[in-house]
Amino acid sequence: MDFILGVIILAIIWYLIKAVRSRPNNANNIDYKNYVPKPKTPETLSNQSTIVLGTEPPKYSEVLAYRVYGDESFAFDIVGEASYQQNLMQIAGAKNEVRKSHNCIAIIRAEPTNPHDPNAVVVGVDNKIVGYFDRDTAKKFHKLLQDKNLNEQVIIAVEAKVVGGWADQYSTGDYGVKLDVPRSLGKWELDRIEN
Repeated sequence: MDFILGVIILAIIWYLIKAVRSRPNNANNIDYKNYVPKPKTPETLSNQSTIVLGTEPPKYSEVLAYRVYGDESFAFDIVGEASYQQNLMQIAGAKNEVRKSHNCIAIIRAEPTNPHDPNAVVVGVDNKIVGYFDRDTAKKFHKLLQDKNLNEQVIIAVEAKVVGGWADQYSTGDYGVKLDVPRSLGKWELDRIEN
C-alpha cells in the first residue's frame, strides 16, 4: 500500500513539474515578482488561481519531494479557501444537496515571492491553489525546513480532503480543505520521495 501511494505521489509531482514547464508565459500566468493581487471576483479568480513554482521552474533534479503521513483524522486546517472556491469546485464537483468529502493529494510548498508575506506557504491540489497556511503556521513551516536543512524549493505531499460544498433549498456551504498531517509541525516526519 505504501509503495502504491509513493508511486502515485511521484506521478503527481512529475505531472505538476511537467505542467509548469509546458505552460507558456502569457497573461494568464502569475508573475509573483510583479504581482499585485486584485480583489477576488469571478473574473479574476480564473486568472489568479494556479500554482506557479516561480518564473523559471526548477529542474526536476533540483526539486526535493517529501511525504508526510497523518493519522487519518484530517484535523489540520488551512486558510483562504474562500478565495479559491472555483478551483475547489473543479476538484470536488459542483455543489449539490450532499456535503462533499473528496479525497485527494495536496502539495505544500513555500512561496517566498508572495508580495504580502515572504513566509507564505501555499497549498495546491491538481495544480490549483486551494489555500494557504495561516501566518503563524507558515513561520513554523519555515522553521521546520531550516531545522531539517531544506530549502524553499521543497515540495511536501500529504493526503487531504475537500469538504463542504453543498447547496440545498435552505442553505449553501463553501468548500474547505483538511490535511491529514499532525497539527504540530514539530511532529512532522518527512519521508523523502526518490526521483
